[in-house]
Amino acid sequence: MTKKTNRLILIFALVGLIVSLYLSYTKLSGVPIQCNILSGCQTVESSTYSIMFGIPVAVYGVIFYLSLVIATFFRVSAKYRFLVTKLIFIATVFGFLFSIYLTYLELYVIFAICIYCVLSAVISTILFFISLYETIMDSRLLR
Repeated sequence: MTKKTNRLILIFALVGLIVSLYLSYTKLSGVPIQCNILSGCQTVESSTYSIMFGIPVAVYGVIFYLSLVIATFFRVSAKYRFLVTKLIFIATVFGFLFSIYLTYLELYVIFAICIYCVLSAVISTILFFISLYETIMDSRLLR
């Protein structure tokens, strides 16, 4: 883990958190999503797939991104660095796979694309690759 990669994870997780908070707000309040680039946001948001186990999918995004934000602060301490780095990697793997699943649903089941969902998927993918890079670099150092 370098300071640079930790900052990158923090920045991307904060952007993802903002996107997820907005989507959670619109879902829970019933306020229409402001979607100027693609017109499928309301279709995706109102689909049955926007809720899992009685909880809006966007809320899971809030939990995911907020957890990563918090984790970046714990990584500053040498005491927790190794453990938290591994937890971040595991979380980003799940986030990446979940984003693939949600993107599949948008494209092949719902037949609509939400730009905010795409943005979250891109952020999740970037976070995964940063974390993967860190994990590979750490394993090289451990040899």
